[in-house]
Amino acid sequence: MPDISAKLSASKRAEQTLVGFAAQTGDIIEPALGKLKRKGLDAIVANPVDQPESGFGCDRNHGVFLDIQGRQVPLNTATKLAMAHRIYDLLHSLPQTSTINSLP
Repeated sequence: MPDISAKLSASKRAEQTLVGFAAQTGDIIEPALGKLKRKGLDAIVANPVDQPESGFGCDRNHGVFLDIQGRQVPLNTATKLAMAHRIYDLLHSLPQTSTINSLP
């Protein structure tokens, strides 16, 4: 199966921001950091799929936002829509996100 994130990263333009998601069990930080670097992402959201109110089949989720600058921001349990808004806000604060920063 092709690695879509790595393929997109290889052709990414300077004004683009590439974000990944890592559904993890156990330690979520180290595997997500590995994916962030290996796939050439700007940020990744790690979700603990082995914990209550998280992962697939739930209306709520939580996790950790990690970016290439080294930030690790906990994403507290919230609805998936609220979590998406929080992720958007965090992406908006990345310095290379000129495309995102131009959105209303």
